[in-house]
Amino acid sequence: MSETEAHHLQVIYQRLTGDIDRLTAQLAALSQTARDMKQQLNSEGHLDLGTFSDQLDSFASIEANNRQIDTLNARHDTAVTRLAHAQLLLPQAYFAKLQLDFGDGDAESLYLGKVGYTDENTNDLIYDWRAPVADAYYANRTGATSYQHHPRHRRRPATIYYRPCRPATDYRYRRGHW
Repeated sequence: MSETEAHHLQVIYQRLTGDIDRLTAQLAALSQTARDMKQQLNSEGHLDLGTFSDQLDSFASIEANNRQIDTLNARHDTAVTRLAHAQLLLPQAYFAKLQLDFGDGDAESLYLGKVGYTDENTNDLIYDWRAPVADAYYANRTGATSYQHHPRHRRRPATIYYRPCRPATDYRYRRGHW
């Protein structure tokens, strides 16, 4: 494994371990926020069915509280999924690397793993092995190729420059062994 490849793998593992710590703390904070919100809603939650205006105010308050709960649930579900992906990738971040040129003369390195993983800006760090771009890897050739990234779109041409395969049982590529 080249020095730059070892450095890239080290950066990925640092990101994964950092994300695991951050997401674990985020989930704990979300749980505390949910408990606090539940206590607040229990203390404030009463229906005022006096006048029509009071009823509308009560229902609007309930709807606003439901939106807060939905937002909290969405943040929780996103964090749980991201944490599960980071933990799944930690033993082996990726198993393949492709260098593709999409016609601009600049080869882009793509890494294939068990699941896809992005950074906080939604830049793909690791592509899911089932992603359309992985077809270029599974075609088992170098040179000109293409893949279809969406069923209703045209095929996207690319040139494969580099396609190493790493056996899943090669423990040298696991964390801490580079």
